[in-house]
Amino acid sequence: MKLTEYGDFIIDPKLVEKYEIIDFHTHITEGIANTMLPSLFRNSIIDFDMSFFDKSPYHGKGKYLDFDRPSYQVWPKSLFSIFGLKVIMDMLGLTGFISSLRRASTNRLIRDMKKGSVNQAVVLPISGLDCDDTARMLTKTDKYNNFITFGSIHPYDSNQQDKIERYIELGVKGFKLNPHIWDIEFNDPKLVSLIKKLAKTNLPIISCSGLAVPDYFDLPNFIKDKLETQNLNKYEKVLNKIPNATFVFAHGGIEQNKKLIELMNKFPNTYAEISTQPSQNIKRMIKEVGSNRLLFGSDYPVFNQSFPILAVLRATEYEEDRKAIFSKNARKILALKE
Repeated sequence: MKLTEYGDFIIDPKLVEKYEIIDFHTHITEGIANTMLPSLFRNSIIDFDMSFFDKSPYHGKGKYLDFDRPSYQVWPKSLFSIFGLKVIMDMLGLTGFISSLRRASTNRLIRDMKKGSVNQAVVLPISGLDCDDTARMLTKTDKYNNFITFGSIHPYDSNQQDKIERYIELGVKGFKLNPHIWDIEFNDPKLVSLIKKLAKTNLPIISCSGLAVPDYFDLPNFIKDKLETQNLNKYEKVLNKIPNATFVFAHGGIEQNKKLIELMNKFPNTYAEISTQPSQNIKRMIKEVGSNRLLFGSDYPVFNQSFPILAVLRATEYEEDRKAIFSKNARKILALKE
């Protein structure tokens, strides 16, 4: 990897120049601000100089960086330590969160994609109750050929079907679910009802999935309960209700990667987007599930796009596996023309 003049990592272009890379998991300010940012901080800022690595809302940076662990980071052994307090501050969005998300503009994403050898990006909104972040996001992305947009609908919205139809007319290629942001269990009846409606569109559905912290790190209950909403133990009964839908597990299950593989082997209609996964977990998924069901993703701007690129390169031996993960599989489920 190389370090840019503004302090972010990029992959050496020579390593990936023969691949087309589609990032299946990115965000921009307009698609997430109303749900994730206080009202005073919802306008995007055009800033090409701030380092997303230094100001990341996640703590996997500096001396805590570890490419052999999920989320590319070590975790503190105890909550009651300086390191533990730093992690809690990051998870509560008190360090780097607002500044990073406000600077995730379309112009910044386009620049960073070019610098980072990424050709196209799936842009995912996160919509709160009775919000229209999808439409707001589309006003910023519709003039770019590099972006593939998804829609987001809150499970408790009263006009779900109207939004589904309108977003499809506006050109979305799939839908995003966010259990931990909504603080709604994945198997909540309202969310299951929404998933069934989305499945009828025949468009892919991507959901945040898996526990984000290792078992040994004991979080405060109010954070733990929020993260438990997407525990993979809650997914099997729901997936049984949508046997033919194209369903994508975001983040490769994070700390529950082995459980993810178990579910993918039970449900052949599922895929895994591999952002946050180290190379050894990707290698295991290739062996036990197959590279034809894995999708490259980064969760930009939370994570640097070069990290998952490096993880894929380290995990793969054959060109066909790299091409499948970087773009071929995404093109298939998004029905993109060559």
